[in-house]
Amino acid sequence: MHRHSRIAGFTLIEMVAVVVIISLFAAIVIVKVDSVLPSCRIRQTARQVGLNIQAAKSCARREGGEMEIVYDFDNNRCRVIPAGGDEDADPDEIALNTCDLPDGIRLQDVELSDLTIIETGRLRISVSTAGLINPHYVHIVSDEGRTFTIMVRMMSGIVEYREGRFKPEHSYAQAD
Repeated sequence: MHRHSRIAGFTLIEMVAVVVIISLFAAIVIVKVDSVLPSCRIRQTARQVGLNIQAAKSCARREGGEMEIVYDFDNNRCRVIPAGGDEDADPDEIALNTCDLPDGIRLQDVELSDLTIIETGRLRISVSTAGLINPHYVHIVSDEGRTFTIMVRMMSGIVEYREGRFKPEHSYAQAD
């Protein structure tokens, strides 16, 4: 009896087919990741602004003095500074905490509990020694048009996050 051994292997067509299939899957994954990244970036930025707000509360309690959250629309940043400082002082020198928004994401406006909207210059929000913060909504927007709202409650100072643009309700500012 004579056996013939046959060498098994892949043909060129089979290898090309596998490469094409892997390329298609890679293209699909890249498209999905690109659509998720902007959402993650704006969410992360909102959390950084929220952490800066929480830092203002902590600093006020720890230092035993009032603090201010300064929303700087011109420089696209949020700072925590001691209250009652010199208006002309360089905020970089006196800032206890700073949150610079990344390229492609900007402070759109801050809406106060009386429904006043501030969208230019610098806005100072007071934080008492007990950590009480004037209620407000911070709206940030990405170049892709995604909006995120950072909501600050008055008494508790709780910071909440919502994708999209939300407007303060008068009752929201009054009670927790």
